[in-house]
Amino acid sequence: MGMGVDGRRERIRVAIYTHQLPHMPFRGGPMTYAEAYAECYGMPLEMRRAVRHEPKSESPMATNSPEKKSTRSG
Repeated sequence: MGMGVDGRRERIRVAIYTHQLPHMPFRGGPMTYAEAYAECYGMPLEMRRAVRHEPKSESPMATNSPEKKSTRSG
């Protein structure tokens, strides 16, 4: 079975940005890829339905946290 409508829309949105096409003419016509996407899906290309959390690098605050300090007894 294929992927859902939301997954397909997200794949298309990512492909348009990955190939840097938002402002390029869509199929040589009068619309850009961003305009064609908005016409097809009824929402602007920039709009995202779901926020995807990406792994964050360790912040400077985390390296200075009390849990990371070593304790010496002596």
